[in-house]
Amino acid sequence: MLKRDEGAHDEKDRLTGGKESRGLRWVANARCGLPGEEEGDLATACSFLGACSFVGRNVSGSVFVPCNPTPISNPVLGLHNDDVLRSIGLSADDDTISLFASGNELGQDPNCQPAAFNYCGHQFGSFAGQLGDGAALSLGIVEDIATGRTEIQLKGSGKTPFTRAGLSGRKKLPALAKEMVMMAALQRLGVPTVRGAAVVVGEEGHAVMVRCAASFLRFGTFELANQPAPNGKEGPSKGDTALLKQIADYVLAWLYPEVLAAGAEDEEGVFRELILAITRRTAALVAAWQCVGWVHGTLNTDNLSLSGETLDHGTGAFMEGFLWDFVANSLDVSGMYSYRRQPEACRNNCRLLAEATQGLHCEPMASMWARVDAAFDAEFERAYLDGMRERLGLAGVQDGDMAMVSELLDAMEKVGADWTQTWLVLADPGAEVPIGLGEWAERFAHRLEKRGERSGAAAMAGRSV
Repeated sequence: MLKRDEGAHDEKDRLTGGKESRGLRWVANARCGLPGEEEGDLATACSFLGACSFVGRNVSGSVFVPCNPTPISNPVLGLHNDDVLRSIGLSADDDTISLFASGNELGQDPNCQPAAFNYCGHQFGSFAGQLGDGAALSLGIVEDIATGRTEIQLKGSGKTPFTRAGLSGRKKLPALAKEMVMMAALQRLGVPTVRGAAVVVGEEGHAVMVRCAASFLRFGTFELANQPAPNGKEGPSKGDTALLKQIADYVLAWLYPEVLAAGAEDEEGVFRELILAITRRTAALVAAWQCVGWVHGTLNTDNLSLSGETLDHGTGAFMEGFLWDFVANSLDVSGMYSYRRQPEACRNNCRLLAEATQGLHCEPMASMWARVDAAFDAEFERAYLDGMRERLGLAGVQDGDMAMVSELLDAMEKVGADWTQTWLVLADPGAEVPIGLGEWAERFAHRLEKRGERSGAAAMAGRSV
């Protein structure tokens, strides 16, 4: 258990409000087993710096820094997702929900200990060094009816030790509302994703979101120990293999127990299989995005979750008219993270993950990259074709299925077909096929007739569209 210094007690009293946060069943501290700074270190630094900002200071040897949310005035519930709230034991009808969701009153459970997490990132191909949670705080892990257990995080809760100079650690309602809609849509479509529970708004106009995930650790968490990159930037814990091992042990225990259960011959083999397991989950995730026409927009290593869930939805977008080179982020001028290149970007990030963890798996990088590529490509093809066959209502498997799907998308782009409407039409055998897709539709109908397969039912089409 981390020690608390005497100076932190007053702040703790404010946060607890003298009562427990209702309904939440805290089961673990999100930072248990991970190395972090002591509260006393933070309190001293914050009193010296005033604004709880360690701008320009590398946080070495630590995955988190304890930090309390900054209160907002008279918070009110702006929007919420009833399903997510119920799954973690909360209700929009509870008069304390706004106080909890704002971070003003977090309750007294010892497993609820706010902290900002440290991580690095490759951003648009270049290593950026230390980044960290500049506007978010992880609180702890609670029981979750839907998933068994989930980590709770506040986003927009004020400055943290990683907030960049000139920023406030705050968010506005329109930005968080967009993320809530994106998360709800992806969840309903069956895509693994972080889930938004609620957004509250204070009198100052600040908005805070409660979101849930299996974990908020990122690929960039493992990059904390990176050696200097060609641009001279390095991880704040350069070469710290002991830190990497603590992170890997945590990830194995909480997110990939099946890798431990498989019983590799040695520790290096366990870490190698962990990287490959993360690679496969990532491949399945990006395949799911491709199947629903969603583009993330910012596929940096600090935006990819180690748990295989969609993370950081702010720049994401669903396509309307289909374009292979559709870009969701206006900053992505080169199209690095376009619809066409999303799988490539995610596979490259898995390579970077393997490189960051070489001190654990100890395999020559050429060999490990080959393993990563093979694992990613096989899982992506499987997940992508399964998803597209479901969308097309195909029960069988045929060697030409990948080509058939690619030809459909080529035809859709050529005629400017609407993504959603096209899939609705194809799911309805009686609907008129859009102009320009007739030739492909004839081959598709022949496939159905020859194989005795049927187009998907309306219920399936509604979910997959």
